[in-house]
Amino acid sequence: MGKGMKKWITLIGCLISLFSIAQSTKSDFEPALKFAKENQAAKAIETLLSLEKTKGPSAELYFYLGNSYMDIQQYNDALMAFSNAILNNKQYKEAFYNRANIYYYLKDYQKALDDFDTYIAMDSLKSTAYYDRGNTYCKLEKYDKAEKDFLTSIRLRPSNDLAFFDLGNTYFKMEKLDDALRAYDKAIELKPNMAGFYFNRAIVEYNLGFPQDACADFKNASELGDLEASGYIKELCH
Repeated sequence: MGKGMKKWITLIGCLISLFSIAQSTKSDFEPALKFAKENQAAKAIETLLSLEKTKGPSAELYFYLGNSYMDIQQYNDALMAFSNAILNNKQYKEAFYNRANIYYYLKDYQKALDDFDTYIAMDSLKSTAYYDRGNTYCKLEKYDKAEKDFLTSIRLRPSNDLAFFDLGNTYFKMEKLDDALRAYDKAIELKPNMAGFYFNRAIVEYNLGFPQDACADFKNASELGDLEASGYIKELCH
């Protein structure tokens, strides 16, 4: 190998070393994270974009950038940021999770499902991941799979009132009214001040042939602020 080639290899090695030194460190993100914590997302974004220019791309930078875009509801920008985070680190499970929620919000349910699947493959113990995937399955009308996910979410966190509520909604879609009633009962037991819980249970009770129970729950829902419940009371309860 000639001397010129050796010098070129040495130079490349130096450049790689310098680039490694220039990578962002945890402390570099502190100003942006402080802005984000203070609900100054625009300043957080500006800081992160400046950091990208000076220190180069990184999975963490794009992840924080995506979170800040989410805070100001710039969902397409958030989607791109989380995708860039994944491109820089294909094991960045939180980026998959947040991107899945963006896809869900944008009604791209199949892509949301794919990302939730990826996240759960990396972390099978997060209750909210199963809950969110269950709601995604509901949007795709895959109610049997939604049921399994809500039950898993409940097993991992038995105090998850929303999982019981949406399990009840799923059973209602599946025409399993007795199961829906039990799920709503548990949701109300865990959180007795949610108007929607009473309203949906009233619908099930009425369909099961329990009009008095249904009217009592419509009244509960109305007192908790559900405007639709008063119409049902006028129509069905005498």
